[in-house]
Amino acid sequence: MAITWMIYRGCSWNSRKYFETNRPLALAASALVISIFCIAILVLLDKILDDLLGGNASATMRTWTGRFTAAGDIPLQEKCMRAIMCCMGLTMALSWQLNMEQAISTVVQSQHFMANHMVWSQSFLSIVLALALIFPWRRIILPKSEMRERSHEDEIKNELNVMTNAENFMAEPRALRVRQTSDP
Repeated sequence: MAITWMIYRGCSWNSRKYFETNRPLALAASALVISIFCIAILVLLDKILDDLLGGNASATMRTWTGRFTAAGDIPLQEKCMRAIMCCMGLTMALSWQLNMEQAISTVVQSQHFMANHMVWSQSFLSIVLALALIFPWRRIILPKSEMRERSHEDEIKNELNVMTNAENFMAEPRALRVRQTSDP
């Protein structure tokens, strides 16, 4: 978590240096850079884990990394990847939250009527945005957050099984299927 916080602060300070006169643009640039960086890290780590532990991994590597888990437990690599995903997600959420807060302030200050009623206008816009996001949040995020730890572990094990089966799946060559169907 400390590393992601350093990434967040470094990007935001760096963007403020380049956009000293335009704070909203600095926050938007910072949020965009942080998002791209976090996604790149997650894709890179996922690729590394797939190469080290997936279907292309050597038996020695699988045996060596298998020692990091208890029997029937979720592999340590998967737990680490999930923790890194949570940290990166929190970092992106913080950067976009500041961006949205600044955007609301900018909209309110640019409209004469809203600028005269700053608190009411910001509250109204925040409530409208919250209402727009509450339904997807209730449908996707809330069920996972209310899930018991054992159910969450079972879901992760199921995902790992599906990925293992997909790695082991080998489709029939098309020529072989055509020849078998044409034989009497």
